Amino acid sequence: MPSFFCAAALLINILASLMLQAPALATDTEKHAYLQVKNAEGTIVFSMIVNNAYRFGIRFVHSVAQSPVEEWFSVENGTIFLEKTVYHDFGAGLPHEPGPGQKMTCSDGHLSIEGYHRELRSFDVRVGRIAHHTLLLPTFDNVAAIPLTCLASPGKPLTFTVSTTAPKQ
Repeated sequence: MPSFFCAAALLINILASLMLQAPALATDTEKHAYLQVKNAEGTIVFSMIVNNAYRFGIRFVHSVAQSPVEEWFSVENGTIFLEKTVYHDFGAGLPHEPGPGQKMTCSDGHLSIEGYHRELRSFDVRVGRIAHHTLLLPTFDNVAAIPLTCLASPGKPLTFTVSTTAPKQ
């Protein structure tokens, strides 16, 4: 059972996503897409309507550098794309130079590489015991942060995907 903090974070997220998605809910001519997170059993543990070009992120603490890393994704035509990585320090497995068509910037103590646009039909995150994986959902003037431990126990996998089928109630 989720803690009070998890329940409150999920409620805030739902309200924020409804306000963000209000134009999409108002029209029946456009087919909706749903960002969905499934647990190891395939049960949907999180779902929200997303517009085309919606962006969301995953933040975690890098195991070697012990500093925060954010990976940002977009949803386009029912597909997830990795768009950008933001981090504070170089570390094992973190990019150290931009690839073709990518751009690296440094500002406010953050390194950022953008321009990946790497297609991912789905991707898995194994909820870390130390990494503090967090789902980041932009709101009007802030970012809602939902700890992934609200959706699965540490060590358990979560699968992120986009579906055009509404989740069953």
